Amino acid sequence: MQIKGRKLKKKGTFLIVTKKPIEFLDFVRKQKCIICYRSPCDPDHLNSIGMGRDRSRPDLLEHLSCIPLCRSHHIERHAMSLSQFENKFKVNVWEENHHYLTKWLNG
Repeated sequence: MQIKGRKLKKKGTFLIVTKKPIEFLDFVRKQKCIICYRSPCDPDHLNSIGMGRDRSRPDLLEHLSCIPLCRSHHIERHAMSLSQFENKFKVNVWEENHHYLTKWLNG
């Protein structure tokens, strides 16, 4: 599996990925908040990028772990653990990420 050539092989099947992970951020920004359905939204990275890493890299795989949150819910999400956020709002953020990622890839 590789991202630079964007050719992914899995169990004998090939998937050619023509989109860059950073393009998913623009897609997420255009969505409504998964909690209150307001826009505009911030892309909230579920897999943290970490300090000192270049967020502008187009091939950064962490960009694919984003969900759309309005600014207030984004701030609230970072003020608590991921499980606390999910319990409070009765949402599975990884299922939401999967939904938006699938929608973007098939779009």
